[in-house]
Amino acid sequence: HGGGEGKSLSSGADSINHRAYPVLLLESEPRRSDALVKVLGKQFSLETATSAEETSRRLEMELFSVLIVSEPVPGTSGLSLLERTVATHPHLVRMLLVDGADPKVAAAAQVPGRLYCWIARTASPVDVALLIRRAIESAALHTQSRLLQAELAAKNDELHGLVEERTQQLREFAQRQMRLAISDGLTGLKNHRHFQERWRREVRRANRYGYTVALMMIDVSTNGVATTKR
Repeated sequence: HGGGEGKSLSSGADSINHRAYPVLLLESEPRRSDALVKVLGKQFSLETATSAEETSRRLEMELFSVLIVSEPVPGTSGLSLLERTVATHPHLVRMLLVDGADPKVAAAAQVPGRLYCWIARTASPVDVALLIRRAIESAALHTQSRLLQAELAAKNDELHGLVEERTQQLREFAQRQMRLAISDGLTGLKNHRHFQERWRREVRRANRYGYTVALMMIDVSTNGVATTKR
């Protein structure tokens, strides 16, 4: 068998239910397809297709974790078909079953996410099954990673919302404190501090723009008579 992304995963892979991750096999030759199903069908949830068109249609309608394409593929090449799925099904683990080593296939296997590995048709059933197990474990690892990323993104959104809510509460608290600082607690009217700040501001503005400013003081007596002083 050939190389690629395939490598041993952690011991946690032993707990993976490999049949929970469906595998789609494209094999146009019925005899070889039946032989592979007979050998691998008991270990994996293996579905088969006989053409590129059927493969594309089933990928759109069903969820698969691993795609194995057996060369030759009528009307196209197995490598081209696998590469077309990179954009449409980026999380799919892709494997290519070939008669022998091919430089293009070997090069594709060196690009992460493009081809997980290639398998020589002369490989033993044990080796093929082992590579499929590792491919499924890789798919499971990627699935767990995506779930963790989604969970992290949700937690970040929740935290962002809490921060925004707390910031708004602090802003409203600061505004209330400011209103209390310049208001009389009994009447709610602006206090002497506010008057002094506003008076200095108006004097500075009058000096800046060269106009006069007037101050009017109204004294309200206890009998309701108002007297005005300037």
